[in-house]
Amino acid sequence: MCKANLRSAFLPIAVLLTAFVLPTQAGGSGSSIPGFPDASLTIYPVSLILTGPVEEHSRFAEGFRRKFESEATDHARTLGSLLKEEGFDRSEFEETKLSLPAKSEAVAERAAAFGDFVRDSELKTDYALCATFTLHLEKGFQNVHGVIVDRMGTVVWQESQGVGDPAFDEDPPGTELQSLELLCARLTIPMALDEMSDAERTGAESRALRELRAKEPPARAEFAAMAERLAAMKDAEAAPDVLVFPARVGGDHTDTESATNLSALLSEAD
Repeated sequence: MCKANLRSAFLPIAVLLTAFVLPTQAGGSGSSIPGFPDASLTIYPVSLILTGPVEEHSRFAEGFRRKFESEATDHARTLGSLLKEEGFDRSEFEETKLSLPAKSEAVAERAAAFGDFVRDSELKTDYALCATFTLHLEKGFQNVHGVIVDRMGTVVWQESQGVGDPAFDEDPPGTELQSLELLCARLTIPMALDEMSDAERTGAESRALRELRAKEPPARAEFAAMAERLAAMKDAEAAPDVLVFPARVGGDHTDTESATNLSALLSEAD
């Protein structure tokens, strides 16, 4: 489901998803876009901007860029699955990769370029959406940029959430999934997801999302809670015996390696 408070992760690299609102355009973050939640939406492959010491680490940067581009459509489908959890099931997906201005600060130019592209593409749905992740090789995720345009290419909504913005800083995303969860949360009002009925908003988790979430690292809060629980166990008994069961993923798969590693860590703890 879309999460306003996202889990953090520890990665050597970062993805910036930028969302920036132009007050002069319709459909700002405080109002819903006409037609939603009944309108249809085409989601384009997620774009990537790499920043930081790209030339210094050119081989790594190019390898990451290629991997991301190979998964760009999958990221779009993941966003569609997140929206479906909220009850919105009118998404379609386009596999055409976008070529948008590559400067992280060029949010208005990217939105305009996306609008021009959609205007000339004979869009079959009511609206189209694209997201841009800007990745800093050293600083991590910096921002999320989401844009929605109508069939004529008019930008009806765009928003940026990044470092310095409360919604981003409260729990900065550390993975592509967490970044998409942030974008999904920011789409709640523009796409009128809060108007979906309880019957529509089932919160049903797709198998693909379940598998992605199973791979996500624990949140910082969970690491802190683990430390507190371990301290409590030490206080309760001088040498407690702890039985560690393998984690279950999706109800039908056990991760014995993780259980073994956790058992070793607990044994080594002071």
